[in-house]
Amino acid sequence: QTGDIYTYVSNSIDEHYTLSGQGVISLFVDSKNNLWVGTWNGGLNLYLPSSDTFKSFAPGDKTGTINSPHIFSIAEDMQGYLWIGTNGGGLNRFDPKTGLFKSYTHDSSNPKSIRHNSVNHVTVSSDNKILLTNYIAFEIFDPETEEFTHYVHEPDNPSSLKRGQTTAVFEDSRKNIWIAGNM
Repeated sequence: QTGDIYTYVSNSIDEHYTLSGQGVISLFVDSKNNLWVGTWNGGLNLYLPSSDTFKSFAPGDKTGTINSPHIFSIAEDMQGYLWIGTNGGGLNRFDPKTGLFKSYTHDSSNPKSIRHNSVNHVTVSSDNKILLTNYIAFEIFDPETEEFTHYVHEPDNPSSLKRGQTTAVFEDSRKNIWIAGNM
C-alpha cells in the first residue's frame, strides 16, 4: 500500500522478533528483495514480511557471528554475499546460504589488513571489489586475495587524500570513484 507509514520499535526483554538496537543507521534491499536494517547497538536485522517481524544477527561467542552491534553500511556483491561496515568490528561478510559471518579487522602485523575497524560506508564496484571508507582511509578490498589496498593522506604526496575522515564512496557509470569526507 502506498502512503502508509509504519513504525517499528526496538525490542524489550519480553518482545521477541522486534527490531533490535537503539536506532536505525542503515537500510539495504538485496537482490532477492530482502530488507536489511543496520542498527546502533543491536546488530543486523532482516525484515520478515510474512510475519511482520525481524530476525536479528548480533555478536556472540560462537564462530561465524557478526562481531559488532553497530552497523553503519550494507552492500551486496555479485555472488550474493552481504558486506557490512561496522563501528569497531571492521568489515564483515555475511553468507546468506550458510548464515555465517566472516570478519576482517585491523592486524598491526599485516600491512594488507584493513587500516581502521570503524567502517563508515561500503559499496561494491563494477569489478566486484569492495570499496569502503573509514576514519583514516579509503580502501579497496579484493575478496579473492582477501587483501586491502589503502589510500591515505601522505603529506608529501599532493595526489593522496587531502586529510581527514572518509565518509562515503560511489562508483559512477563511467567507473569513476567518488569519495566523500572531511578532506
